[in-house]
Amino acid sequence: MTYPLRILILTSNTGYAHNAAANAFREWCEYLYGEKIIVEIELLLENSHANYHKLVNFYNFIQRNIPLLHNLYYAILEYQKDLQDIRPGKPFVGKNYWIKRLQDFSPDVILSTHCQINLGYFDLAKQILDSHLICMTYCTEIDGGFGFTHNWINPKVDIFWTQTPEVSAQAVKMGLRPEQVFDWGTLLNRSFYEPVLTEEDEKAFLQNELGLQADRFTVLLGTGGAGANNHLKFLRQLLPLEKRIQVIALCGKNAVTKTKLDEWQVSHPNFSLCALPFTNQMAKLLQISSVVVARPGARTAIESIHCGCPMIFNLMGGVMPQELLAMRYFKDRDIAHSVHWAKELRIILEFWLDAPENYRQLKTRVIASKLNHHPETIMKSIMTNIQEKSKDGSFFWDINPVSLETNIFDHSSRSP
Repeated sequence: MTYPLRILILTSNTGYAHNAAANAFREWCEYLYGEKIIVEIELLLENSHANYHKLVNFYNFIQRNIPLLHNLYYAILEYQKDLQDIRPGKPFVGKNYWIKRLQDFSPDVILSTHCQINLGYFDLAKQILDSHLICMTYCTEIDGGFGFTHNWINPKVDIFWTQTPEVSAQAVKMGLRPEQVFDWGTLLNRSFYEPVLTEEDEKAFLQNELGLQADRFTVLLGTGGAGANNHLKFLRQLLPLEKRIQVIALCGKNAVTKTKLDEWQVSHPNFSLCALPFTNQMAKLLQISSVVVARPGARTAIESIHCGCPMIFNLMGGVMPQELLAMRYFKDRDIAHSVHWAKELRIILEFWLDAPENYRQLKTRVIASKLNHHPETIMKSIMTNIQEKSKDGSFFWDINPVSLETNIFDHSSRSP
């Protein structure tokens, strides 16, 4: 007798990558397996206790306002043990919530996309439920070295899923056995695997949906999951280029930023600006943009490479330790550009506009860096490993795909 596979995904609202990875995994489960898999996403830190919720808000405040201070915050979390030491019988913040969540949903698989939800949470779950429970970590980092927290590593994890060989090597270096580590690659939302926009598609999107010109150098100003941005500072510096560039400014769910940008645009009617609230069209935006400017988060970095869009790291306010990982990954591929001051962005753009061959060479290197992982192959590998690790006469899940449309992934990157 078969029954649905139940997967509980653990994440938290600390940045963009964790939730994006969780949502993409759920999306692919629903698309490929339909009702054969039941997936729920749990914001475990903020939901389990008010104190954790405050810590999450504090983390996001630091990222928005004082990124450099995160080095101290990181050091505290890196060397403390109590937050993850949640063995049964030892009191800890949020333990009762976690136990009830496990009992209510009774998952077959727990998948964590967050570095602070990999240690004691897994251990307790296996004792509360049973030995058939499979615990997985989807590590959202893209490089190793300083900035890669030990909190990702649980020696008892069943499956440690990485996006790059660099992270696989780091995981083994920090104590995981090679047979626990699987370099399956990045799983993005389905929209990132749709056919690449044609020139006509790009023109229509720019003109009809964004109200912009089709032949201008387009700068995409990104915002992190915590709402971090320096849009107004950048725009003031880019005013001298108003006849040569146009800007798309992402506001996320930050209504205050959107209002300020709208007011700025009224005061500068000759500057071509499109201020966007939260959008699910990142795949299209990265394709039609000449460059994206954002904090060096792993998810945005991978998305930009996937779409062949060069990225300039916004380092204003300092660098957080975990941001060093994306910077290192880009540097190794000779595609790294960074700004510490708003005026530096204008200098870089002027150089590219005056010497377009340098920009074209950069774009060629970005396209060459693309990770060509097939999402259906990733999902098949995951489900095969889940089946293998749950061999038992009383356990069987019917998890063969119910929907496959391989033609939608048959596309190549645009030329520079």
